[in-house]
Amino acid sequence: MKNKVQLVVSSAICLLMLSITTLFGQGSPSGWSINDSTDARYRYDLETRHYALVEAGVTMEDIPLHKRDRLIPTHETTRISTGVNSQMEIYNEFEVLDYKLLEEWMVPPAKSFISPTHLYGYSKTGEELYRWESTDLVKADLQSLSDLYWNDGFRPIMTFFPSIRDEFSEQFQQDGGIVYENGDRTYVMQKDGRTTTVDPVNYTIEEEYILDDRKYITRTSYTLMVPYGYVVNRRTTTEQTVMPDEEPIYFITDQIYSNHVIEDPNGRVPMYTEEAHLLIHPVPLAHGGYVIELRGIEDQQVNQVVVRDYFGNVVATHNSLNIEAHLIELDASTYPPGMLIIQVITPQTIYNQTVIN
Repeated sequence: MKNKVQLVVSSAICLLMLSITTLFGQGSPSGWSINDSTDARYRYDLETRHYALVEAGVTMEDIPLHKRDRLIPTHETTRISTGVNSQMEIYNEFEVLDYKLLEEWMVPPAKSFISPTHLYGYSKTGEELYRWESTDLVKADLQSLSDLYWNDGFRPIMTFFPSIRDEFSEQFQQDGGIVYENGDRTYVMQKDGRTTTVDPVNYTIEEEYILDDRKYITRTSYTLMVPYGYVVNRRTTTEQTVMPDEEPIYFITDQIYSNHVIEDPNGRVPMYTEEAHLLIHPVPLAHGGYVIELRGIEDQQVNQVVVRDYFGNVVATHNSLNIEAHLIELDASTYPPGMLIIQVITPQTIYNQTVIN
């Protein structure tokens, strides 16, 4: 890619709530929560930035008029919760934390929900902004999306593990795809004009494909969330025409995922391994001290211990850790009662354990 300069020009994008469509549990929401019977949930913060790059020396006059409205940089930060209720129905909720869009009238709702029967939007004060009834076509689309999010979104990715990778590759080839491995341990999958390169060493997946007259390259990096699998850390997509000499513009979508929390007190989310894990005792936690035992985790790798409540809120952060013989002693006297998620954080991995206080 040649030297590029970033243009602060226009971008006509759909609202994040319209571009991320998911399925909720049955029933009408009330106030801030659509679901009172969460059985398992995966929550994270997503910061999305859209901007454009052009070849050095290109002026505004060189850009077609119908392309200029896509060039203004925008950004949104949203808290996304994907869950399963006690009836095993997929649901999702979006809370807008920060945004910079094109026009004032495009201000998104503070929270939004989509159910099989209705689409909902709420203001910061909990006021219902809209309630739209879903058509039969929308309901069919939502059912398809529920299957997608259950199989591909709610469950963290597991293709970096050799046994699961082999099973996936075998099925991929049976479906007509081509799979081959490079000398650097990356492996490539090709099918229907799409090329996917998986790097199990650096935990990245790169996809390249053409849709209509546009070429897309998406690079996704992952972090290990023990014991559930790999969750997305960052995803960057570059979009350009298949004839870049005629249109020297590159549209970039950069997404940063953070604050991952998996709430799984009933063991609904598939786990990949128990080789490296945490042991916490006593359980329930004593009112005073408790101990985290690191099993298969090097002491020097641990940077931080974060304690969250069942809703994903941080209730305690421990930075100055005294680790001896794979044991971390901490004080639980300030923790709230109820379900808690203990997270031991290393540079590449997040270890999770759900406990009762």
